[in-house]
Amino acid sequence: MNEIAASYGLALFSLSKEQDLVEKRQTEVKELRSILKENADFITVLNSSFLSLDDRVKIIDKNLPGIDEDVKNFLKVICRNNRAKFILDILDSFNSYCNEHRGIKEGILYSTIPIPEDAKHRIEEKIAQLEKCSVELTNRIDPSLVGGVKVLINSRIYDGSISGKIEKIKHSLLGKEDRFHEN
Repeated sequence: MNEIAASYGLALFSLSKEQDLVEKRQTEVKELRSILKENADFITVLNSSFLSLDDRVKIIDKNLPGIDEDVKNFLKVICRNNRAKFILDILDSFNSYCNEHRGIKEGILYSTIPIPEDAKHRIEEKIAQLEKCSVELTNRIDPSLVGGVKVLINSRIYDGSISGKIEKIKHSLLGKEDRFHEN
């Protein structure tokens, strides 16, 4: 996480905590992030030097009518400071601060293809049982897995991938081979 994203994310988190709106605002920001990620052109427009700041502010007001006023004002501050290109990173940073505050561990779910939300939630529930806390996973594509999934939380790896299973078999066979040569 870059320093800009961390600073802005912390600012929104601090405001949310002060207002006792961490959980509610986190849900809203996740929805906003999803919308912005699907509509990357929106961020490009907010980052455009061809538009005046007033035009970019009007675009925020016009296109995000259901968004909390504090979040909209936060987006306007980001635009005023020419940081719109960092919006997704800033929202990710805010989410991380919220998760830390709420005792939720973040992890990465590696797979060869995008995992549907319902399947991701089932994996999160299973890992939450193993970790004995709430877990939030971000899906990343890793073609080297061949198939299956691998989860990384902090320094712990839960490997259910085919390549991981092949590697275990390889180590097992090499271990047996070494013992064979010892006799």
